[in-house]
Amino acid sequence: MARIQLRYLFQIPPIDNVATLYTSLLKRDWGYKALEANAIDVFTSDYLLYWFDYLMGYDVVFAQVGWNHTLKQDLALIRGAATLQNKSWGTIITWKYNQPPYLDTAENIYNQMRISYEAGANYVIIFNYPTYPEGNQYGAMTDEHFEALERFWNDIVKNPDVVRGSTKTEAVLVLPKNYGWGMRNPQDTIWAFWGPDENSQQIWELSQTLLNQYGTSLDIVYDDPAYPVTGKYPKIYYWNQTITSTNP
Repeated sequence: MARIQLRYLFQIPPIDNVATLYTSLLKRDWGYKALEANAIDVFTSDYLLYWFDYLMGYDVVFAQVGWNHTLKQDLALIRGAATLQNKSWGTIITWKYNQPPYLDTAENIYNQMRISYEAGANYVIIFNYPTYPEGNQYGAMTDEHFEALERFWNDIVKNPDVVRGSTKTEAVLVLPKNYGWGMRNPQDTIWAFWGPDENSQQIWELSQTLLNQYGTSLDIVYDDPAYPVTGKYPKIYYWNQTITSTNP
């Protein structure tokens, strides 16, 4: 989803004002109002800030994975947002390259689908698109990709021994309220306006430590009184917490 250029609407405000404006935009859209009035679920995909997509009013968000993001961090952010806000979620596997072969290898995509399913995804999608003139009639997907998709369906989805959501969350990291930092790297922007601030490095180091410790058993959420974490996770870490031990 394209980031709306808010900078031209007003003088740059504090992050709370940006978050408030951002999350109110969809509710002004006539198309969204029509879908909402008819109780039709509204879907979108995004590459970060899933928490705020749900606050905007989307019922389902697909985390865009596959293009050199860290899968376990994407899963932590999307599952954490969906869990606390009681929403559905999924992953959409996007292009890894901007030139042929575009998509990742069939084996890597199979593993991304499997890990998403085991993490609890309600939807698993592969983004495919015609790649003329160098592509084929099936777009970027090759025979190997279709075989991986078939294998995922037969060996994972239809396998009674494989349970969706079998990867249980063991811990949660709570970020500052309305802290719209991309978290793709230590120098990422905050709400696409500001560079990293005095808290970014600490959050980055703590998040990477916890992701290394818990893997796909970690959720990442935001501090919000409307969505408390108390009593919902075995272990709770806050962004300004100092970890002296890596043992849960």
